[in-house]
Amino acid sequence: MAYWAKVLNGKVLNISVGATAPTDNTVGAWVEYYKPCNNTQAQKYNQAFVGGNYEKGDNAFYDPQPYPSWTLDANFKWQAPLSMPADSDSVDYIWDEDAYQSDNTTGWSVKS
Repeated sequence: MAYWAKVLNGKVLNISVGATAPTDNTVGAWVEYYKPCNNTQAQKYNQAFVGGNYEKGDNAFYDPQPYPSWTLDANFKWQAPLSMPADSDSVDYIWDEDAYQSDNTTGWSVKS
């Protein structure tokens, strides 16, 4: 079974499953993607989903940018500008963009 994403201007509009790409008259192109399961070269990046992004040059699907300060890494994963605190295995943190923008040294807050 193959997985297909309908892409227009770098945005995923629709998802389909089938042996071949769907045929329709809507704008955009169907791009085959792979559910992450066996680490093949074609599966080196993320699974497609409606509302996500697609980078044609790298054949990579990725999430929308969660915060203005975050950057996309080489594996098409968004990274915060500051590392999560070391005790994050026992404390739940959330990103606080306002705190980061005010001083560029604080960004993680304890989740309430």
